[in-house]
Amino acid sequence: MHYDERMIAPMRAELTRLGLEELRTAAQVDASLKDQPGTRQARTYFTGYAPSSPSIGLLRDGKLVHMIERWQIEGRTAEAIAEDLTKAFDAHCGAGAR
Repeated sequence: MHYDERMIAPMRAELTRLGLEELRTAAQVDASLKDQPGTRQARTYFTGYAPSSPSIGLLRDGKLVHMIERWQIEGRTAEAIAEDLTKAFDAHCGAGAR
């Protein structure tokens, strides 16, 4: 399932503006995760979660700290998903998380 780019563009822009790195290709995942095979390798970081697309994993220091699965994305607005991501980022990666 593909999402309308017009719907996700504002959330994508906000997340990248805040410094998150968007990985949209296997090559980008490889480079980010130290030259390992793309999606298959990324999924090894998401143990305990079934492979699905879309999904969003928040990693800190190479460890999964929060996962948003397909069922938590589909049928929800970009704003609601962004709110979940903001809360997760603040809890796990914000100034108070250190």
